[in-house]
Amino acid sequence: MKDIYYENSAGIRLNLLAPPYLLQTGEIFDTNWNYDYINLRSGGSRITTFRKDLEERSLTLSIINYGHEEFEAAVDRFHDVTEYDVLHGSPGRLYVGDMYMRCYFITSKKSEWEPDASYLDNDVTLAAEYPMWIREEENQYRKAISNQSVAEYLDYPFDYPFDFLGGVAGVGYINNAGDAACHFRMLVYGPCMNPRIIIANHAYEVATKLDVGEYMIIDSRDGSVNRIRNNGSAVDEFDNRNKKVSIFEKIPKGGSLVSWDGSFGFDIVIFYERGEPKWN
Repeated sequence: MKDIYYENSAGIRLNLLAPPYLLQTGEIFDTNWNYDYINLRSGGSRITTFRKDLEERSLTLSIINYGHEEFEAAVDRFHDVTEYDVLHGSPGRLYVGDMYMRCYFITSKKSEWEPDASYLDNDVTLAAEYPMWIREEENQYRKAISNQSVAEYLDYPFDYPFDFLGGVAGVGYINNAGDAACHFRMLVYGPCMNPRIIIANHAYEVATKLDVGEYMIIDSRDGSVNRIRNNGSAVDEFDNRNKKVSIFEKIPKGGSLVSWDGSFGFDIVIFYERGEPKWN
């Protein structure tokens, strides 16, 4: 059995397969696609788009009674950890293995709660705004030392019809091993000015300045661009993005060239998505 646990938006984790919490059953491995369609003049219909809408899922969790104080503390802890996300408007993550779905726990119905019962059954409902299961893969790109140094380690599985050393100081490679283009989170580290990253000939560019210790987050899922200052506060840089092309363009399927001026480092986290968590 894979690990199944919940991690709230503050990073506090509840193992749902280890006492005192034991997950009995739930709609974890179910999936559902919504769709739009048009009626055809000749009869019948044609589906035009598939989409994921907000969904509610049910789980049954037993909380074992190891003693009065421990039992009550376990019940309270589950409530406090899950309600934190609701109170702060920030979803937690339900993990199955290395995949997670962002969600909120919104209802809790308890039975067998008498003090002398050996366990309590807690029927809970979670709400997922985007009910897809996600696995993250991080790709790191560091400052380029020199064009010659870059050239010495380049060994890609295919050829490019141009010279890497034509003024490009930073060169890398990214591989989206999924079945379709993927959402991403990009973290750009200062110091740098007007960072510009090109992936598969598509530019991701923001007209801003990052000081030492600052970083910028571009998240295609949320459609957000934020610069994080040294004191932890966030500055919205959305209006400073290059508006000629979409800065939220998904990472294309397969292998792609990554290039930048080499003056800064950055990470790209690919979000692989599935309608249900992987069994294998």
